[in-house]
Amino acid sequence: MKTSSESGSSPTSGRPGHSLEGFLRLVQLADPTLVVMVEGRQVDANFFGRVCEEVCNLRGTTYEIYTSDSIGGGGKPRLLALFERLRAIGGLDTITGGKRTAFLFFMDRDSDHFFGRLLSSAHINYTQHYCVENDLFLHGDLVTAIAAAASVDRRKLNKLLGTRPGLFQEISARLRRWVVLCLLSEHLGVHHRVRYHTVPEFDFDEERAEVALGEIADLAGISRSVARAQHDTLRDKVLELEAGGRIDTVLKGKWYPYMFDQLLRERLHGTNWQSAKFPQRLTAALLASLDFGAPWADVYRAGVARLL
Repeated sequence: MKTSSESGSSPTSGRPGHSLEGFLRLVQLADPTLVVMVEGRQVDANFFGRVCEEVCNLRGTTYEIYTSDSIGGGGKPRLLALFERLRAIGGLDTITGGKRTAFLFFMDRDSDHFFGRLLSSAHINYTQHYCVENDLFLHGDLVTAIAAAASVDRRKLNKLLGTRPGLFQEISARLRRWVVLCLLSEHLGVHHRVRYHTVPEFDFDEERAEVALGEIADLAGISRSVARAQHDTLRDKVLELEAGGRIDTVLKGKWYPYMFDQLLRERLHGTNWQSAKFPQRLTAALLASLDFGAPWADVYRAGVARLL
């Protein structure tokens, strides 16, 4: 079987991307049965490549992983544009000269799920949570990964961090105000400093949240009372998600490394630990710890299998 790492090309590299026509020619040269499009290079290519490997090895199917960089960059919006273009020209699943080529897009749910904006297609497989990084923290060997990334004793960490559910409940509670304001900013379509694309402030207190709410209202051109009403509706929905154990549909997984970095700074105060680039090392350690044959990955494997 030929995978992206064996084909001689480097579709996940950071080099300048191709036009659509140039990209399709690149795909024809690689000649995979399954063309897998993912958003980013740091986690997505490895994560979804391992999902595809689990399925395609069993089926004897060739595949290639391409990031949005292959088509000029731009992440999810760029992939959606490619999907729409291929759908319009009947290019999502084709047979040429007896050779089948099918496209599969792996994309983060982001807040599209919360606001009911997900597309329905056999060629799109969304993450189960806000983004792919949520899966790393929910299904990876968390304590072992933190211990490795921080270079600290695992037994000491177990005592300091407490239970896994308790850890995630604490993080959720400390980010609640930030999450609600992020959703409000998206709902109103405003560009404010409190948004999903920035690293959140842990323990965003009520006073700062009130200031941010007023700023968001001003940017949206609505009264603060209207903004408050919409904010409170979103807050109630977030609380429902927390109560139902589904907070990871609106809590961005890319935030977790920075939140655990903050937790360690609080709890390992006075202890010598490797804090430099800890978030990046933690993400890599968790990715390496994942078992892609476990039940949590069934939904991703099914998304690949249904196209084969």
